[in-house]
Amino acid sequence: MEEFIFSKGITQTAIDHRLSIPTEILHVFPPFGEGNHVQNLIFNDMEVKETVWNLRLSVRRQGPPKPVFEGDWVRSVRSKGLKLGDQVLFFRVIHANGEVTSKIRPFYNFMKV
Repeated sequence: MEEFIFSKGITQTAIDHRLSIPTEILHVFPPFGEGNHVQNLIFNDMEVKETVWNLRLSVRRQGPPKPVFEGDWVRSVRSKGLKLGDQVLFFRVIHANGEVTSKIRPFYNFMKV
């Protein structure tokens, strides 16, 4: 079963550095280990089969968590040619055997401004 998690608009920071994600959706990812503030996640590319992106999910050590995706994030943005105004959609898939995997899909904004 495929389940939509969230979507996020592409900003200049998302193009150049990292993607901030809503704190409210942290519960859909595996919990951070005791004392850890970083975990590696693998996302399957929904456009190009066999392509995976190793995204690093990190939160602040102190204060509000402010979660972000880093790691392969910038490389994935550049490979897809994402621009300001585009969006990315994140999904998780719960397989019949109970395994959970994650997927990412770009959504291109083709409207003229």
